[in-house]
Amino acid sequence: MNARSRDLARLAPWALGTLSLLGSWAVALPTEPAAVPGWATAVPGWATAPTQGDRAGNARKPMRYVKVREGGASVRNVADVQGLSIGEIAGGGLLAVYGERAGWVEVDAPGGFAVWVYGRFLRPTDVEGVLEVTQNNVNMRPSPSTDVNYFPLAQQLQAGDKVTRIDVQDPAAELAKTWVRVWSPAGSTGWVQAARTDLLPEGVDGAALWSQAELAIAKKAAEGGPAAGRVTEAAAPRPGAAASALELAQALLVAERERALPDFEGVRGAFLRVLALEPDATLRAQAETALELVRVLESEAASKAQLAAETLRRQQELVQRQAESWQEQAAKDPLDGRFAARGFLERVEGPDGAIEYRVLRGDTTVARIACPSGRYDLALFVGYEVGVEGVARFPTSAAGGPLAVETTRLEIVGRPR
Repeated sequence: MNARSRDLARLAPWALGTLSLLGSWAVALPTEPAAVPGWATAVPGWATAPTQGDRAGNARKPMRYVKVREGGASVRNVADVQGLSIGEIAGGGLLAVYGERAGWVEVDAPGGFAVWVYGRFLRPTDVEGVLEVTQNNVNMRPSPSTDVNYFPLAQQLQAGDKVTRIDVQDPAAELAKTWVRVWSPAGSTGWVQAARTDLLPEGVDGAALWSQAELAIAKKAAEGGPAAGRVTEAAAPRPGAAASALELAQALLVAERERALPDFEGVRGAFLRVLALEPDATLRAQAETALELVRVLESEAASKAQLAAETLRRQQELVQRQAESWQEQAAKDPLDGRFAARGFLERVEGPDGAIEYRVLRGDTTVARIACPSGRYDLALFVGYEVGVEGVARFPTSAAGGPLAVETTRLEIVGRPR
C-alpha cells in the first residue's frame, strides 16, 4: 500500500480538538499506524467513498463504539461463524457499531478492511495507488471470486468512488482481467460476534478515539508525501444496496433453516432492512414473500417446540405415577421382598451389537440380567413387569451401578407398559 493514498483532508477539523478529551484510556498519538491498539491485520490503507445513509441521503452514524475483548475477534462478511474473515482485530481494538442482529454486531474499523474488486470496474487516477470506480453497484468481496459462498459486503461501490489499492491477484495481467485488493471505504461494514466486544469505559468519547485512530493514519500518509486530494463520499441509499442486502438475507434464511434450533429473529431483521432500502417492485416482492415464509417457519418451530415440551411433560407424569404406584405396592405387596430385582424388562443393543437385558423402575436401571442356563428366552418378556430371582452380584467398581443377576427364575408380575 502507498501511504500517500491517505487523505488528510478527509478528517473534520474538529477532530484535532478532541484529543485532549480522551482521558486516561486514550494513549499518546502514535507515529506508526500499526501502533494503534487493536489495528486490523495489515491495516492502514485509506478508504474513500461510500457510506450508507438514510432516505434523505445523510450518511449513517454509528450507534455506539466498542472495544474488542482480550483474544481478538474476526470481522466476517456475514453474521455467521461460517462467514469469511475480512479483518482480524486484536484485543482492545476500536470498532464503530452500525447495527445488530441475533448475537452479532455490524461494525466498521478505522482504516477499513481488505476486500476484493474485479479490475474491469476500476481505472487508475493521477494519484499513485488510488483507483476510480467506473460503474455503479460494484461488489466488494472477501475473496477474489464470484462463487456463491463468497457473499459480498452489503455496501457497494458506485461510479466515481475512489479506493486505495493494496495489491492484485495476478501482477502480470491487465488491470481489467484480474482481481484487485483494496481498502474498503469509510462506512463499509462487516460482522463481529457481540460476545467478543465490550462497551467503552464510562466517560470515554468513542468518536474522539475514532478520530485519533484515523488521524494517526493520515499523519503517516503525510510523512510519505503529499496527501491525495479530498475524495467525496457517495451518499446513500445506494441503487444496488437493496439487491445486495436481499442476497445476504436469503443466505441467512437458508443457514437458519438447517439449524436444529432455528432462531428467525435475525433473519426477519435482515429482510426488513431490505425493505428499508426502498427496493424496486421485484426486490420488494421477494423480500415480502420471504418475510411471510419466515412467519410460517417461526409458527412451525413454535408448534414443534410446544409439542416436544408437552410430550416430555406427559412422560415425566407417567414416570411419576409409576413410581408412586410402586411405592404403594411395596407397602402392601410382599412381592418386592421375594425377588432380587423387580421392574420392567428392557432390551438394549450396545454400539458393538451386543444385546443386554435390563430391569427398570421409572427411568432407573435397577439390575442387568442374563440367563446363562437358557431356561428363559428373555426376549419374550421385554416390556412386561417382571420379578427376577437368581445369583445377584453387586458392582465391584468404584463407579458403582446396578446389580448383575444370573436368572434362575423369572415371573411376570404386572401388565406391559
